[in-house]
Amino acid sequence: MVPLSKGTDRSVGRIAVGIDFSSEAELALEHAAQLARHTRAHLILIHVLPLPAHLVEDSSYDPLFRANNLTADLAGRQRTDARDLLLQLADRCRELGASCEPLVIDDNPSDGLARAAEEMGADLLVLGSHGRSGLKRFLLGSVAERAVRLCRRHALIARGPAGDNGYQRVLLGTDFSTHAESALLAAQAIAAPDATIEIVHCWQIPIVPAGLPIAPLRADMEKNVAESGARLLARHRGSDRRLTFTQLESPPADGLTTRAAEIDADLIAVGSHGRRGVKRWLLGSIAEQTIRHSPCSIFIARQPGPQGSLA
Repeated sequence: MVPLSKGTDRSVGRIAVGIDFSSEAELALEHAAQLARHTRAHLILIHVLPLPAHLVEDSSYDPLFRANNLTADLAGRQRTDARDLLLQLADRCRELGASCEPLVIDDNPSDGLARAAEEMGADLLVLGSHGRSGLKRFLLGSVAERAVRLCRRHALIARGPAGDNGYQRVLLGTDFSTHAESALLAAQAIAAPDATIEIVHCWQIPIVPAGLPIAPLRADMEKNVAESGARLLARHRGSDRRLTFTQLESPPADGLTTRAAEIDADLIAVGSHGRRGVKRWLLGSIAEQTIRHSPCSIFIARQPGPQGSLA
């Protein structure tokens, strides 16, 4: 089976799905199962069992409580229950015609999902989003967002119904970089056979000295973007998907989410440059901003990186 990053082969190999038994995880599984049937991929259902650190590390707990080994008993029961529920989900997936296996691991949820997806050789990690917003999200982030940030595999955040006919209306953000080119190839691999992929480039007028006319600059930018878009479509003329190009004068994340709502898109696809550290934490990235505000499912295409580390 050919990974998504290799081209538009209809088989994506292995799809990892984060399962926490919530309604959001159920939605993620629906999307993953639909993709698995569509691409003949193998599903890996991953449940991360957080270690009960508050029982192990907090010295205020009664020593008799710890001595009775209730922590180990609780973790054992949780693991057994999770494995039983995963086996039931795996049986449902097989009944729908998808190859499937369950996996229970002990870890921090976001780190564990990212690590397991890589160690299991998944080509795609599918997650549900609880859609938190505001200060709580700023301080804590979400499991899905952090897992996507850590994982070097392609990722899909499921929102809205999966549908029986696959992703029909796909919106792809491009900055004409190699990352965006990889995202286009990957998006074609998971889009429905009769899908329309609208490629969107968002641009803004740069800051200019006061008094200088803006109209000529805007006209030049529109012309340059249109020419770049035409060259991009020409490079992919042989695609079996219908490709169109649109330019928007807008900040990228705002333009993508607004346009997705206008055309009732069922998937936004973006490439990720994979920035890390303080710069990323302060500024964010187009991919992360889109995850937070998208009205539909989001596909984040990653280019292959160094193996053996999540750093």
